Amino acid sequence: MNPIEMAEAGSPPRPADDAPAEWYRARLDEARTRGEALDAELNRYSTWRVWAFLAGAIPLLLLETSPRSWWPALLAVGGLAAATFVFLMRRHRRVRARIRRNEERVRIHEEGLARLVRDFDALPRPDLGTAPEGHPWAGDLDTLGPGSLGHLLGTVRSAPGRAALRQALLHPRRPRSNDPADWIRQLDRDARNPDAPGASREPDPEWAGHRDRRQEAVAELSGHPEFLQAVQLAARLQERPEDPGTLVPFLHWARGEGWTRDRRWALPLARVLAVLNPGLILAWLAGWIAAPIWFLGVVAALALHRRTGGEAAGRFDAAEGGDDALRSWADLLEIAASTPGEAAELAQLRDRLGSGTPEAADALRRLRRITDWAAVRRSGLTHFPLVALFAWDLHHLDRLERWRERWGDQIDGWVHTLGELELLTALAVLRFEHPSWSFAVSAEPGTDGIRAEALRHPLLPPDSAVPNDMELPAPGGLLLVTGSNMSGKSTLLRAVGANQLLFLIGGPVAATRMRTPPIEPFTSMRIQDSLSQGVSFFLAELHRLRDVVEAARTRPTLVLLDEILQGTNTAERRIAARIILSHLIRAGAVGAVSTHDLTLGREPAIASDLTEVHLREDVIERDGTRTLSFDHRLREGPATSKNALLLLDMVGLGE
Repeated sequence: MNPIEMAEAGSPPRPADDAPAEWYRARLDEARTRGEALDAELNRYSTWRVWAFLAGAIPLLLLETSPRSWWPALLAVGGLAAATFVFLMRRHRRVRARIRRNEERVRIHEEGLARLVRDFDALPRPDLGTAPEGHPWAGDLDTLGPGSLGHLLGTVRSAPGRAALRQALLHPRRPRSNDPADWIRQLDRDARNPDAPGASREPDPEWAGHRDRRQEAVAELSGHPEFLQAVQLAARLQERPEDPGTLVPFLHWARGEGWTRDRRWALPLARVLAVLNPGLILAWLAGWIAAPIWFLGVVAALALHRRTGGEAAGRFDAAEGGDDALRSWADLLEIAASTPGEAAELAQLRDRLGSGTPEAADALRRLRRITDWAAVRRSGLTHFPLVALFAWDLHHLDRLERWRERWGDQIDGWVHTLGELELLTALAVLRFEHPSWSFAVSAEPGTDGIRAEALRHPLLPPDSAVPNDMELPAPGGLLLVTGSNMSGKSTLLRAVGANQLLFLIGGPVAATRMRTPPIEPFTSMRIQDSLSQGVSFFLAELHRLRDVVEAARTRPTLVLLDEILQGTNTAERRIAARIILSHLIRAGAVGAVSTHDLTLGREPAIASDLTEVHLREDVIERDGTRTLSFDHRLREGPATSKNALLLLDMVGLGE
């Protein structure tokens, strides 16, 4: 039994294919029923608050017209009503919070049902930034954007979770930077080159082991849907997504140098003024001091603020950059401490937090309270007297710096943990929702090809996606896919690439079985010309193919080429295609190539290295009208049918 099978054996039994939908519907009904009860409870508290307010206001109104002997009783009634009103307000606020949580539960279950049928319009899309220009597969394999793998795995909400998913989808074999600010910065759409800083571009030598451990963790977590829901819920309760532009300065501040070390004289002076100024004012008001010498203390406090306020405000702004994240991060850290499962990756996740997890969550909440107090500076009418009397900012800056000295060096570890937790959750949700999917087994790169049974495209609705058994030859051979228009050649190639990417990031694949080497895809499918750069379609495709061939020469590579070299005449296209395929065969690439050119498979120089398969259609005649029927089933050998002229006739352009 392999580690993944062992992990799944330790989880509850795998459900039937329709069980996830039943699970979502049952809990959706429960959440809606609970929502109705909470709405009724909220209405009751609203009504009781009105009565409590009236019960407190009426005795106060009666004071003017009532004998003094009644005043104690009236004040007692008013005080009791006021206390009741405050109590009811707190209960009202708690019920509203429970309603908010329940509303998010409803959305989680509704979105789960939408994901099962690939209703991407009903699914929120996480902001994963944009793919770098010229990425080997991002544009061709629908990696980011609407209806993409990132959209399908879009349960991630926090900036660490979104950054971890982006890194996995775009650079699965690259080690993640030790500085989380580097990979969170990649989410910033305004960055000139979001993927430039941070991690090395060389493959991580320990990547394969990490991928295997992630597969085990995903397999085990998928058997705990209630935990997966709890992670999603905590991440969704954030008021708005973190802004990378403010979150990155927060991370830099957390592990930076302390400001007060260079201003040791300022804090003692601020503490003296905080006691001296109110004392002098009270003494002057009481008549103990004839002259208003308290004015000197106020001037000193304002001068101190003028000297230090600018730098203090900069540190407050940096710390407040994490405000949007702190509440949900604290909740996620508490949940991470209770992550179920014995898989090595899950144990490491818990160990990374250690026994101090409750302290970590409390620390984040404490930081939120500090920044809330510091935010008073944004209200001039309130801030000025506080600064003049107490040197307000310096006291809270001292609290902020003491927090940073105690917890700042742990922020990076918390961010990495949160990112991995949300990424594991997204992959485990995908596994839970597709019980018939499997985990691919790793083959030897440079030696083995790819074999898959009942392979589907993961982005198509499972009920309509046609499964195909297929085998990509070992290095030194290529799969040549032929077929007429609309037969599904492009979808087949993208199915291979998308599932390969899911395997590389440690997720399940849309196949009953798959054995594949851990190689990254390089694709040429959606070529665009560039008017501004003076690049034609044909030249743009040649540039892309050059990059693919160079990649295949330097490392084991999965090559996927769709409708190779469309932008030139037939004779030259055939020769150029043969030359390019010869380069790939000699380089030892594993891959598949689709084409309409049925003669390509008979080229003497490469025919023995090509395995031909095809997709076809049936022509159905009914009442004198011909239509096409596609079964999207892969068959051996070259294509046996054509349909271009028939399609021309069907759209009204025939002779």
